[in-house]
Order: sequence, then structure tokens, then C-alpha cells
Amino acid sequence: MPYLLVLVARFGVWVDLLEHVLSGWGVGVLGGAVGLLLIVGFLLRDRLWRWLQHATQTRFASLGLPSNLEPRDTKSGSPESENPERNRAQSQAPQPIDAEWVDALQAGFVVVDSTYRIEHINTAACRLLNTPTLQSGAVLPHALVEQLPDGSEPASVRWPRGEQAALHIRVRAVRRATGLYRVLTLHDTTAFQHAKATLRSTDRLLRAIVQTSVAAVAVVNANGTITYANQQAESILGLQSGSHGTWTYNQIGWTLAPIDAETTTPLHDVLSTGTSIRGMRCAITWPDGTRKYLLLNAAPLGASGDVPQVVFSVQDITERHQAAQQLKDEQRFFTAAINSLPGLFFMVDAEGRHQRWNAPLESVTGYTKHELAHRTLADLVVPADASRVREAVHESLADGTGFTLEVELTTQQGTATPYVFTAASLTVDDTPYLAGMGLDITRQREREQALRQARQQADEARSEAERMSALKTSFLTNMSHEIRTPLTTMIGYARILAEDEDPPRRFADHIVNGGQRLLRTLDNILTFSQLDTGAYTLTPTLTDVEEAVRTAIRKVEPDARAAIRVTAPATASPMRLDAQAVTAIATHLLQNAVAFTGADDTITVQIDMEDAGVRLSVADTGQGMPTDYVPHATEPFTQAADGATRPHEGSGLGLAIVQGLVDVMDGTVAIETERGVGTTVSVWIPPAEPDAPS
Repeated sequence: MPYLLVLVARFGVWVDLLEHVLSGWGVGVLGGAVGLLLIVGFLLRDRLWRWLQHATQTRFASLGLPSNLEPRDTKSGSPESENPERNRAQSQAPQPIDAEWVDALQAGFVVVDSTYRIEHINTAACRLLNTPTLQSGAVLPHALVEQLPDGSEPASVRWPRGEQAALHIRVRAVRRATGLYRVLTLHDTTAFQHAKATLRSTDRLLRAIVQTSVAAVAVVNANGTITYANQQAESILGLQSGSHGTWTYNQIGWTLAPIDAETTTPLHDVLSTGTSIRGMRCAITWPDGTRKYLLLNAAPLGASGDVPQVVFSVQDITERHQAAQQLKDEQRFFTAAINSLPGLFFMVDAEGRHQRWNAPLESVTGYTKHELAHRTLADLVVPADASRVREAVHESLADGTGFTLEVELTTQQGTATPYVFTAASLTVDDTPYLAGMGLDITRQREREQALRQARQQADEARSEAERMSALKTSFLTNMSHEIRTPLTTMIGYARILAEDEDPPRRFADHIVNGGQRLLRTLDNILTFSQLDTGAYTLTPTLTDVEEAVRTAIRKVEPDARAAIRVTAPATASPMRLDAQAVTAIATHLLQNAVAFTGADDTITVQIDMEDAGVRLSVADTGQGMPTDYVPHATEPFTQAADGATRPHEGSGLGLAIVQGLVDVMDGTVAIETERGVGTTVSVWIPPAEPDAPS
């Protein structure tokens, strides 16, 4: 019997099920069945007892509980079979319960009779009732007995153990032949009550937080009905006070439109997919056109009845959105402004690394944003300028000034372009920076170079003009001398002839020589003018060069004081040349040699056939030319000594005419001279082509 009570206490659910079955109209039917079973059980009581013993032991073994049921064998010679009455009395009386496994239960366990005298109590029950001295045979405390039900129906009782503790006592009545017994199971609900109180406190706290939140918090179901809304929802979402539960958000007059998301029904998406939304920026537009910007958070809340719900909160970020939009507009304006600058904008930190730059810097250098972010200003110039840039950046940040440098900017492809970098220091959030511009000075340098060249050309032109002015003065002086001297001689001798009836012959010779001198001067001026203007024409014919040279010798021999020697090849074929030009060249060379050679000196004329042309050299052993005069010897109107005091006559056009004639004939002129030794002038003339133009 004690084991049956334990089973009733441990598996109370079966008792509840039995009571449910016995209730109502099934009592009569089951009563007859029970009577029949009792008759069969009495007849087969020994077999049933052995089966019950085996089943109980098996059940207790599966629960890990010991069993002390003794076998009952009426056929054996045991004491049980000798005294059936005693055995029947013992089987109907309560037996002591094994405390070893009952005390192992965490729940309190008490069995009392109809007078509430304790038949058994475990250690947990003593602890939970705060009565360590309670034991079998004692009576339950009166205060607890008053709380217990009188009937035999199962019941639950709460028994306070103090301000913060309580017991949950479940009472089940079991009626046996010896009387009515009650089985009490005790559970400590202190933790549950504490958790419940904490939950209530947390609920009040959460409600207070929601009500005082700056965000609008509301609950909406799948029908669009707003079932809850805090005070902020009235001002942000336009809900009327106390209207939630009857209003739908479509009736309020606004639509929720996400800004950065593709969906147009965020709350419906939460209801349909069960996913949460965090930090979605949305906008609502009122019927009057007013627009607000909100930050939406939403999560599924669970169903209310059969209708799913979602809780959402929105925070009015209109001012923040407008400020962010204004900041974006300012950033776009700043970006557009620096991108439109006529140069390369840069902003570097203390290490010279780029923090800000404009689009032209990327396009000019060829570097990407990522590449520029990992490069310094010194990395953008040629190695020769890198150290100067690093020093300028360091010094400018140290003393808070700036710098201006002309550098060679190098691109990613290695192309170098001249730039001028101008930068100034600034401080942002206590961090020093350098901001500046780079301007392409290629055109400026080209203009400077052109200006320098123009200035140089102007200086050269001025020098040339001054030289030509001096030459003009010298020419006029020389021409005055060259013309006045023969004219004076001619006039003087003509007067003598006019006074003398028998004039001497020598006077007539002087007049002839003066006229010839004037004629040569005019011829030289005319020839030089033709050469200078390009009007001089050649007439190439087969020419005997030696004969042309000897014609020139015959012209100058009357004025020569030194002997003239001619060296020519024994056999020389005629060449296609302008004979008159060859004679003129030889004449001017011989006139210079005769003018600067004394009686004891020698003039040598050398004719050589070389390089498919003819070389004519005239060498004298006169005083020679000054070294600094040689580069100007072939210039017109120049002489080593100018003016009326010069020791030799001449217009200064001889070598200039030689140079002009040789140039027309595509030849060359060379002058070798040494002061006190003499001068050699050599010309080389190629033959004219048969079909060459004049």
C-alpha cells in the first residue's frame, strides 16, 4: 500500500485521468465492470499479486527507486500463509516508507491520515515548511491544516513562507480500507514568484521607456490596425489620442516610403517574411504636402489571436536628414568648385600624404584614388625635386607658413611637365595640413623662352644695326676718300693742262688712272648690289681657268710692286664655268695681295684641279691680317683700318664680292693668315651642271 501511495503522488496525472473517466455518465458502466474485476481478482489473487510484484519492481527499477515488497505465497509454509487474518490486517494498514529514496526527491512529500497525523514526511518537506522537527506521528501545523481542502478532490494551495517566499502545495486524497489519506507534494515557488515580480517590474520599466521615448512606437497587425501607440506616435505619425485599436495607418493619411530600399511595403514585408528591419530611412508625405523623414525599425511581435502583428518604431530625423542633405550639397559644391579650379588642388598631412585632391590631379598624373591616397606630394615630382618638396612641406608645417616651388611633375607614364606648387598651412581639429595648388607653367616657360630669344634677337639686331651704322659711316668715309682723291687729282691736273699749252704726258696718265679708279669703285658697288639682292646671273661656258686668271693678272700688274708667280697644271681641260666671274674673283684676290705686298715680297697664284672642281689660291708674303679681323674679312665695307688715315686704298668690297660670287657658284672660301708672315685666300669652285639654270 505505501508503494501505491508513492506512485499516486509521483504520477498524479493518472489519478486525474481516472477521475475524469469516472465522472459523468460512465460511472454506472464502469461500476459493473469493476465488480466483475473484483470477483475475478479475488479468485486469482495469488497470481495477480505475483504479477503486481513483478510489475512494480520493474517500474521502480526503471525509475531508479528501490523496492522492499515481500512476496506473498499462500501455498508455502511461510508465516504469511499461517495467519491470513494477520496478513490481511497488515496489508490494509499503512507501512513505513523507505526514506532513502523518498528523501532523494527535491520536492517535499508528506502523507497524513484523516486527523492530519503524519504517516511519512521527507527531508525536503521539513526544509520547505521551516519545521526541521516534524516527523512521522506528529500533526501538521494548524495554520497549514486550515488551508487544506476538506474534500477528496485534488487541490492546490499556496502557503506563504515569508515576504519573499511561497510554497505551492498540491493535495490529493486517497481512500483506503483503513481510512482517508492525503498526499501532499510541496514545491518552492520563490524563484518563480521572484521572476514574476521581476517580469512585472521589467514590464513597467519597458512601458515607461516606451512612453517617454523620443521615437514613436506602435504595434500594427496584418489588417493594418494599430493596436498600440505611445505618445510620440501622436506627434510623429499623427495618431489621435486613444485612437489606436480602431485606426489603420492608411486612414491617417500618409504612406511610408523607404528612401534607400527597393521595397515599398516594409511593414508588410516584416509580417510576411518574419524578418526584422533595422535603420531603414523612410519618408512620409502628408495630404497637405508636408514631408517628414523617419528612421524605421520593425520586428515581428507574434500573433494576437489569429492575426500576426509587428512592432515598429520610427524616429523623426527630418532635421538630421535636412542637415545631411545640406552637408551633401555643400560637399558637392566644394567638389565641383575644386574640380573647376585652373590647376591641381591638393591637401596633405604632416607626412605629405594626400588627404584631399581634385579630379584634375587624377587625370593629369594618371593615378587612381587608391594610388594617390598612398602617395606623398614628393612622389609626384621627378627625383631631383623630391627632396626640395619634402623639405618645403616639413618647414611649412613646422612654422605654419607655406611655400612656392617650381618643380617637374611626373605622371604615371613618366612624362615630366613643369609646374609651380603654391601651398599654405592650415589646422583642422588641431591637426596641421597643407593645402595648395599646382599650375602648369609650360606655356609660361615657353613665353619666357620666346621672350629671351626675342630679347637676344633684339640685342643682336641692335648690335647688327649699330655695326651696320658703323659700316655705313666707314663706307661713306671710304667712299668720300675714294671719290674725292681721284677727283681732286683729276681736277688738279686738268687745271694744269688748261694753263699749260704743252702738257706733259704724265698728267694725262694721272687723269686716266683716277678715272679708272672711280670706274672700279662704281663697278664694285654695282656688283655687290646685284649679289646682295640676288639679281646677279651666271653665264656658264667652257672656260680655260688659267687664261681667266692671267687676264686678272694683266689688270693688276701695272700697280704691282711684287712679282706674281702662277702655278698651274701642265694639261688642264676647260671647265664649265662663268669666265667673267672667275676673272673677277682672281682680280679682287690679286688686288688685295698687291695692296698689302711690298717690292721685296712675292705673290703666288696656285691653280689645282681637285674634287671635280678647281681650287684657286692667292698667297702673299705681306703683313697679314689681325686674328680678330678674319671672321669679318668677307663682310662688306670692312677693312683692318678705316677712314682717311688708312695706309691702303679700297672700298672694302673686294672679299665681300669674292664671297658673294663663290656662294652663287656653290663654292667655298678659306682664309689663312699670320701677322707678319702673310695671307693666303683659297676658293674652290665646282663646275656648273650642263642643264643648270643661270
